[in-house]
Amino acid sequence: MRNVELTRDIFRERAVDLYSDRELVTKLPGGRTHRYTYADADERINQLAGALDGLGLEAGDHRRMLLW
Repeated sequence: MRNVELTRDIFRERAVDLYSDRELVTKLPGGRTHRYTYADADERINQLAGALDGLGLEAGDHRRMLLW
């Protein structure tokens, strides 16, 4: 058994490794849905991480999002 810290990154990477072509469905306002794969989501997460790095945020910095 590996001794690793269970972080969001570990779960995300495993989901992409096992289910990269599986579909995620998000319900949008007005009842519409948005469909994409785990691989697509991972790509967008990496783009966001790169943008935050570009703003000068570093690992350990606190970030908050308000979602309605």
